[in-house]
Amino acid sequence: MKFDKDPKTDGGKFIKLKDGETVMGILRGDVKDFYVLWDNKISTQVPEGTAKAKFRFRVNLVIMDAEGNLEPKLLEQGPTLYKILKELSADYELEKTVIKIKRSGSGMNDTEYSVIPLPKPPSEKTMKSFEILDLLSLENDDHVAPSTPEDAPF
Repeated sequence: MKFDKDPKTDGGKFIKLKDGETVMGILRGDVKDFYVLWDNKISTQVPEGTAKAKFRFRVNLVIMDAEGNLEPKLLEQGPTLYKILKELSADYELEKTVIKIKRSGSGMNDTEYSVIPLPKPPSEKTMKSFEILDLLSLENDDHVAPSTPEDAPF
């Protein structure tokens, strides 16, 4: 498995794609869903049902660099990508399937994401490495919130 680009990260943990960029990896571990409010360019987690709160989710996406090293990164996104992954999970074991995520667009209102499950599964040796890899915490206290909703991870 070879990756041509290294995705940009926020604080070393979050995947941050720009228009036209892609990232490939395998989703691992639990999915954390939560809601945020943006105030003065800072996000704050709030209870579900809070007026004007936006849905977010976070999950580990393990990527492989050009040297073959595995590295977990946090994939954080909103309802559109969540729905795509939920639909794919009905037909694919996403913890064993390499997926390719592509961003198209650069603004809050014109950005779309596509997710393609790749047909060739990782080798058994690579999968064993994925299984013993330490994943990143999904809790909010592990990161500084992005400066604006447009700069949100991913």
